[in-house]
Amino acid sequence: MVGADQSIHWTKHKKHKTKSKPLAERAWLPADIAGRLRAVPGVTKVVPEVTFPARTPRGTAEGHA
Repeated sequence: MVGADQSIHWTKHKKHKTKSKPLAERAWLPADIAGRLRAVPGVTKVVPEVTFPARTPRGTAEGHA
């Protein structure tokens, strides 16, 4: 399984110390990464995630699979 980094990272310049903090929202990989992953030796299957509009009893929302 491959996923995007779920943290933000920064360096404090005076101390040259790197810090990180979890992101509030999920970070997704770009859809075009699937083609690059298929080219990796040994990879047998790539199933990208998709976001789609979904109807709910309260209106529309985004679904994710």
